[in-house]
Amino acid sequence: MATSPNRTRTRERRSPPSGLIWSADTELVGLVFELTPGAASYLYAQYAIGLHAWFLGQVQQTDPDLSKLLHDEQSEKAFTISGLEGDLLPGGKEFQLLGDRIYRWYVTGLSKRVMQWLSQWLQNLPEEIDLRNAPLLIRSWDIAFALTTYQQLLTAEPALSPTIKLSFLTPTSFRSKGYHFPLPVPQNVFHSYLRRWNKFSGVNFDQGEFLNWIDKNAIISRHKLESQKVAAGKKGMVTGFTGAVEFGLG
Repeated sequence: MATSPNRTRTRERRSPPSGLIWSADTELVGLVFELTPGAASYLYAQYAIGLHAWFLGQVQQTDPDLSKLLHDEQSEKAFTISGLEGDLLPGGKEFQLLGDRIYRWYVTGLSKRVMQWLSQWLQNLPEEIDLRNAPLLIRSWDIAFALTTYQQLLTAEPALSPTIKLSFLTPTSFRSKGYHFPLPVPQNVFHSYLRRWNKFSGVNFDQGEFLNWIDKNAIISRHKLESQKVAAGKKGMVTGFTGAVEFGLG
């Protein structure tokens, strides 16, 4: 979901939020970074690959053992990164970055090991993200999704209303029959979460039983979605969706 234009008044990074050092037991967190281009520039269409490589490079520089662990994980990685949220103006095979805009970038940690690294890394952030002739200055960071553990999620009191509301801030699609499918079908959405849960939580749920339950009980009750083209590596430009979805659970 694109943000409203914001003019940059300063390029000095604000002080980090409270809670910079979190509990050693923390296993999940979502972070959001505010970035500004050093000047108006162009970003290559497959810049998300560059963001991923830059992030892994940061891990490699400061924790080679974790870098090897993440590299060896062939299925689910213990982190996710988003594309840039903000005014990316299409220009042929590139995106134009506006020098007077703020862009947001989301990073999530999904394991205790990654959380420990993030806690240390945030204390000594680099000044910028270098993306092939389009450096992005790191203005600030904040906690976007509360720090928690898998056990806390498992034992949390269920909501009074049997609904789940999700917001997709950056373009999303799901692989289906070899194609990118740009709709939040319940089985696709919750299958994605189940894979990561079973990989990192230590408490496995049977995939077949879970997806059968989702198929019978989860429906889309409300939504406000928009389609959007996004770069997808060797696939070129594909269609994803952004917006909000409410799922009712039977």
